[in-house]
Amino acid sequence: MPRIIGTVGFLILSIVPAHAYLDPGTGSMLVQGLIGALAIGGATVSGYWNRIRWAVRSFLGRGHNGKNGGK
Repeated sequence: MPRIIGTVGFLILSIVPAHAYLDPGTGSMLVQGLIGALAIGGATVSGYWNRIRWAVRSFLGRGHNGKNGGK
């Protein structure tokens, strides 16, 4: 335990500045990428929803009988 504390302390004290600059456009681009990824994921899931539902029902052993998928 003391070794871990010493290592973490050394790493914290030895931090040097990166001299990097991220302008507001970079943050905006990252947010746009995240929103786009979520939109693509949602579209993919909605496109394959019936297949996913059928796979889960067949895995759980429920048949596809009737409107409500009874037993």
